[in-house]
Amino acid sequence: MLRIILVTVIFGLIITAAVLAGDDMGWFSRPSFFPIILIFFMVSNLALHGAALRTMNRAPEDFVRVYLIATVLRILLFGTFIYVVILLDRPGAGRNTAFFLLCYFLFTMLEVFALFRQINAQKQSQEGQKRL
Repeated sequence: MLRIILVTVIFGLIITAAVLAGDDMGWFSRPSFFPIILIFFMVSNLALHGAALRTMNRAPEDFVRVYLIATVLRILLFGTFIYVVILLDRPGAGRNTAFFLLCYFLFTMLEVFALFRQINAQKQSQEGQKRL
């Protein structure tokens, strides 16, 4: 779990640097809620990854069911979050929504990659046990 925390923080720092650099260079203006959106994604990514790991370790047969339920809840929570952001800053809604969607895409890729690596590591350890 320490590895995913470190990767998530580094990922957040890279996104922050990209947003600040893009704003400084005049490519785009910084979304008004960018730190809140970024922290929201970092925390939710870590929480979902932790829950998925606990499920894989306790009841691997329930992993798909639990992960699908978590994904539905995540979509509802994320939809509510961006709706509130849009209501709070109507003039900046476009920038905030675009940044939100970019973060959603990037953090979902990170989550899938991390879970894929974890599942493959478990499969390899189980195959190693069968050969003995």
